Amino acid sequence: MWKAVIADDEGVILQGLKKLVDWTNKDVLLVGEARDGQQLKEVMEETDPDIVITDIMMPYRTGLDILRWCNEADMHAKFIFISGYQEFTYAKEALQSGAVDYLLKPVARKDLEDAVRKAIQKLEEQNTIEIFKEEDDEMYQLFREINDGQGFENDELYQLFDAEEIDFEGHFFVGICVGIRPDLAADMIKDSFERFNLLRFSIYNQIAQKLRGKAFVLRKDDCALHLMGVFPCGEEDTFVETYVMPVVQQVSAQVHTELSVGIGMYSTDAKQLKNAYKTAKFAFELYYFEEKHLIDFRDIHKDYTVSFEDYAKSVDEAYHAIIAHDESYLEKIDKIMDKVEAIHYGNKNAALSRVLYFVAEIGTKLFQYQLIEGDYNEMQEKLQKDTESRKTFRALRECIRNYY
Repeated sequence: MWKAVIADDEGVILQGLKKLVDWTNKDVLLVGEARDGQQLKEVMEETDPDIVITDIMMPYRTGLDILRWCNEADMHAKFIFISGYQEFTYAKEALQSGAVDYLLKPVARKDLEDAVRKAIQKLEEQNTIEIFKEEDDEMYQLFREINDGQGFENDELYQLFDAEEIDFEGHFFVGICVGIRPDLAADMIKDSFERFNLLRFSIYNQIAQKLRGKAFVLRKDDCALHLMGVFPCGEEDTFVETYVMPVVQQVSAQVHTELSVGIGMYSTDAKQLKNAYKTAKFAFELYYFEEKHLIDFRDIHKDYTVSFEDYAKSVDEAYHAIIAHDESYLEKIDKIMDKVEAIHYGNKNAALSRVLYFVAEIGTKLFQYQLIEGDYNEMQEKLQKDTESRKTFRALRECIRNYY
């Protein structure tokens, strides 16, 4: 269970906070309480809590003082501040100092529960990051040095790789990005972030181990394991099937989870490491649009012929089809979606924003002419939630068709 302490100089509020939430149900154990800042510091030293819920203004030492002390002492506790002060400066300083949330009195049960949930998520993320720090490959530091603008020449880079026992002579390198299939990952995180992290940690370690000697780890993040593969020249067309996919398929079968792979650009010029990494990441993130478990950057062909003028024209045509009761209006909505996909291919957030924008643009006009029945704002809020929950562009397209 997570350990928590509560502090407030008003006894009634302190007791109220203790009773406001079903702590056991949140997997939280209250291990201490305090009535002033100095007492809070002493309680924290005794109990080493994971979560601190404290008033921001207390005698002797403020909540902010304790947070600063906690940061200096390198303690891991996550702070949730409560206060009767509505001044923005207090909230700004608290959040800039690392607080999870800033709640105004009187505190509502849901707000406190949400803040505690957020703190637990931060703690789970922190635990995973600490594990990854211990496991990080030495090549990650080398990669940072290469891409920090130090201007290495090829000979210098080859010497660095040689020091790491990486044979670059007669080899090419390529970015490789592997992770849990993005749509599945989203469901896993929603279900249990902790279980997702444990599974992700296992997958990353197995793949890194099985590809040792063929690829080195650049980075491990929430979405994927980022690798740089080093393969013999002449195997550019076969290394994926020969080395990468057998490992991915083996690990996928062992953990009973589908994995996605992005393959970046190839090069024999070590100064192109950064581009190899970025293009692999881009290919991996294209799952939202392509829904393929393997995407090679060489196979990506973005349509640059569609302009924003084309998009605007399609929106106008769809609007006029709707008000004219033209049965082809859904086809025109599909054409808008085609253009959004072409313009924002590879950028999920931009595509989603563009879709919501054109729906609002058409909807506002229809509402002005009283062609929409019901609460328009409520409809828009519901649509936004629906679209944000869609895990692929195909699902987003279907959502918009259903809306119209």
